[in-house]
Amino acid sequence: MVAAALIAGVIGGGIGVGGGMIITDGGGSSLVLSQHDPVTGTQINAQTGTVQYAAGKASSSTVDITVRGSRSGSEGTGVVLTPDGYVLTNNHVIGSGGEITVTLPDGTTRSASVVGTSPSYDLAVIKLNGASGLTPAELGKSSELTVGQPVVAIGSPLGLEARP
Repeated sequence: MVAAALIAGVIGGGIGVGGGMIITDGGGSSLVLSQHDPVTGTQINAQTGTVQYAAGKASSSTVDITVRGSRSGSEGTGVVLTPDGYVLTNNHVIGSGGEITVTLPDGTTRSASVVGTSPSYDLAVIKLNGASGLTPAELGKSSELTVGQPVVAIGSPLGLEARP
């Protein structure tokens, strides 16, 4: 249990760092992310260093989590860590226990089980049942960040699906 909590803490730190690294390529070159607006269908180009770029990169690795117990339920967001379905989320999302259902970026759902938790850091790792081919989040290195760099929170709060 302690090992799982430690792993969750390290992964959580990596995701925090990754948020900063997603918005820059670290090499000084300018990257452009092309995507289509889901409402208008027009193409949008986002430059590195923008929140729009970070959101575009993170959207394919962001999942929605619903937990339904006999007495209560909760909702939250997670980030895909591995192609076979390990997902990092907050402990308060899964902490009350119950049936965990995860909605993937393509709209399909999977059940999941808890692998490890760290209540003091509010982190948890869950494993999706039968998952494969998922897109893991690109994480960065804390050694490449400096104080004052912008960060972006990844998630889809309050049921706003597909919105990192």
